[in-house]
Amino acid sequence: MLAATGTALASPIILWCLVPFAALAALFPVHPFDLIYNDGIRHLTKTGALPKRGAPARFACGLGAVWVAVTVWAFWAGHTTLGYILGVSLCCVALLVASTDICIPSMTYRAIFGPPKPRQEAPSEG
Repeated sequence: MLAATGTALASPIILWCLVPFAALAALFPVHPFDLIYNDGIRHLTKTGALPKRGAPARFACGLGAVWVAVTVWAFWAGHTTLGYILGVSLCCVALLVASTDICIPSMTYRAIFGPPKPRQEAPSEG
């Protein structure tokens, strides 16, 4: 919603607020918004925790951080048409993921690097 609002208003400030969230989601296996759900909302709704994100999802978030940053630059530099093209396409990709769980950047990761290797659990003591 913030990306759509920032794009509709051609607001680099609103869009710039998204960059740290996307960058943190690229660096760590838990998205900042997942923390809000896992540490709060799920206890109220009595649902399970969201899993940690693998390399394809983190790649997608890194790509998203760069995409939003370039969109911010476009609006700040006065390239409004480019800003709208980038912003609308970002919102479309995000809507696709939210509505169908199809993530084009994650698919791109898999096409380039192959499927991620399964995580190895540490042996339990006992």
